[in-house]
Amino acid sequence: MRAGALRGRDQLSDFQPKEDRSLLTELKQNWLFLLILIGIGVGAYLYFKPAPPPPPPPYISNQWRVPQAAEQLRDFQMFTQTGNGTRLSNYYGRPKIIIGYPLECEACMHSLQTLDTVAEDLKGRVDIFPVAISRRIGDLSDLILKSYEKYGITNLRAYTITEDDSFGIFNQTAALPHAYILMKDNVIARTAHGPVDWTDPKVMQLIQQMEDMPAPAN
Repeated sequence: MRAGALRGRDQLSDFQPKEDRSLLTELKQNWLFLLILIGIGVGAYLYFKPAPPPPPPPYISNQWRVPQAAEQLRDFQMFTQTGNGTRLSNYYGRPKIIIGYPLECEACMHSLQTLDTVAEDLKGRVDIFPVAISRRIGDLSDLILKSYEKYGITNLRAYTITEDDSFGIFNQTAALPHAYILMKDNVIARTAHGPVDWTDPKVMQLIQQMEDMPAPAN
C-alpha cells in the first residue's frame, strides 16, 4: 500500500513539470498573438475611458455678458479730473467704454494699463471713462493721476464717482472692475466683471461694430 502511494506521488510529481513545460512552450510560440491582445485591450481602455472634465474657466472677464434685453445704462453723475461735475447723458453719439474701479485695486490698474494701450487709437472715435469709486469726499484727481503715473498710464483721463452714486451702476459685490461697452445711444452692448484685456482683438472687433452702426436719432 505504502509503495503504491509513493509511486503515485512520483507519478504526480512527474506529471506537473510536464504540464508547466507545455504551457511555457505555448507562451513562447504564441507571444506575438498575446502581445496583440494586450495592445488591443490597452487601446480599447484608452479609447473608451471617459475624458477628464475640463478645468473651470478662469474668472477673468474676457467672458463678456450680453444683456437679455436692450437697455440704456442708467444716467449718473461723475467728476472730471478738473473737479467739474458731468453726467453720462452729456455724451451721446459715440460708443463708450466705462469702467468702475476702486483706487486700491491693483488688478483694476493692470486692466487699465491694457486700455491705455489702445486708448490713443480710439481717441475721437470712442468715449472712454475710467471711473474711480471712492468714499472720500473732494477732488481725487491728483491721487488718481499719481496712480496713473505709477502704472505708466498716459492716455486716460481721470473720473471719480462717490460710492453712494455708484450703487446700481457698478456692482461692487462682484469682481471689480465692472466694465461696460455702450452703443452710440448708451444702450448696453456688453458688461463684464473682473479684469479685462482691452487689447484682445475680439473686444476691439466688438467696438468696431459699435462704431459702424448708424448714429442714433436725436
